[in-house]
Amino acid sequence: MTASTLDAATASMPETSRNVVNMITEILMLRQDREATTTRSRELRDGDWALTECLRELDVNAKRQWVLEMLRWELGPVTPHGVPVPGFADRINLVCDRASPLEDLCMHCTPPRSTGGAGGFTAKPAGGVHIAFKDEAGQGAAVRREWMSIVSAAACDRNCLLFTSNDGGVTLHPNPMSGEVTPEHLSYFYALGRLAAVALYHGETMPLRLTPAFCSRLLGHAMTIDDLRSVDPTLHKNMVEYVREHGVRGLDLAWDDAKDPTGIFYPGERVPLRSDKDDAADKDKDEAVTEADAEAYLRALVARRVIGSVRDQTEAFAAGFGSVVPPPLQARMKAVLRGEDLSVLIAGAPAVCLEDWKRHSAYSEASLAAGFSVACFWAALRDLTERERVMVLQFATGLTSPPAGGFRNLVGYMGDAVPFTLGELPPQRRDEPGALPMAHACFNVLRLPRLKESEYPDGVVGGAKELGRRLRIAIECGTRGFDDF
Repeated sequence: MTASTLDAATASMPETSRNVVNMITEILMLRQDREATTTRSRELRDGDWALTECLRELDVNAKRQWVLEMLRWELGPVTPHGVPVPGFADRINLVCDRASPLEDLCMHCTPPRSTGGAGGFTAKPAGGVHIAFKDEAGQGAAVRREWMSIVSAAACDRNCLLFTSNDGGVTLHPNPMSGEVTPEHLSYFYALGRLAAVALYHGETMPLRLTPAFCSRLLGHAMTIDDLRSVDPTLHKNMVEYVREHGVRGLDLAWDDAKDPTGIFYPGERVPLRSDKDDAADKDKDEAVTEADAEAYLRALVARRVIGSVRDQTEAFAAGFGSVVPPPLQARMKAVLRGEDLSVLIAGAPAVCLEDWKRHSAYSEASLAAGFSVACFWAALRDLTERERVMVLQFATGLTSPPAGGFRNLVGYMGDAVPFTLGELPPQRRDEPGALPMAHACFNVLRLPRLKESEYPDGVVGGAKELGRRLRIAIECGTRGFDDF
């Protein structure tokens, strides 16, 4: 990101957002002149109260720009693979195993022994992280995005029990019992935290949608009782909301909680509730909860479910995150971001919005924007299922969700702004019968076959059906194993 691209981006922003981005632009200018006034540089890096307050009230798109620029300040720009850049000779290049992504990630995060081997992912990722899969030729941004998707999918595997979801799979929270099935679970959480920070640095997404409550802990925010709503909405409704409205009479509550909320590993076992802020530590676990201490009981219960039962997992993830994000920036992020913000920054927008996608798309040639094939493409996307739209997005960009702030924030190979772009197949292929769409995922480009309007009596409707059929074939075969173009 450069000062000129930020200037262009501010044109459509509200005045408040423009003021903040102008501050970021000044930081960019200072970066280019390392001999700038030390006092002013420190003020901009560490920030003042007014700027922090202004940033906190902006939308997630402006916050994303701020986080991205602060990380680039600390770690330097993302550099292209294979291009020597002074000062970034030691950037991270990893060869990863597609068959065992989590184990492989942990191996790379292990400090290297004197004999060498492991530890390629232990250094600061200055200049970026470049990925190649073992025995595969592909490289570039799309390969890195695919790697993050594969690692995230492995982390969500129910056989690992690293995470659990109490809202139908929308968000994930560490599983209190993760160590029962996966003894090395803390190494996994550390590695995943590090990977989440690297995704932020690259301006990309890691499809691991964490609960806002968990992200609040990563930022260092104090717990609130309502944090339980994002971790277990049913328990929040049936316990917190009910007790606050009706009291504890008839509930037979005691100062304890299930050791294992799932009841799988320790059925029937109970543990006492503890809270640092209340007198719960003085309560016997068999003592009944009264109306007078109902609020203290709720705080103690929420503290255990949100923090206490997953404290080790949270600290391991935070340690990995902090190995990339330096403490001064972590403090600034705490002041600016909410848990909801960080969750979206890591995982991206929760759904694919077709209008946003179309609004922030570009075309390799101006004439294509009003062409028949492009009209059929957007109509075909509307007819696809949500899963299929995500697969088209992954086919064309390597991402499984839009970036935080929407499609206007797509980035390319070097982390700079590169919009989703529609083009045509090469001349020798565009008119072939049954020609399939082709993607250049490192550059967010999707090339379409040329459909002739004269061949479709019902116009865009018929063309969309045919292009949708070809898209389905392409995405079923081509969302893994990216290669260079």
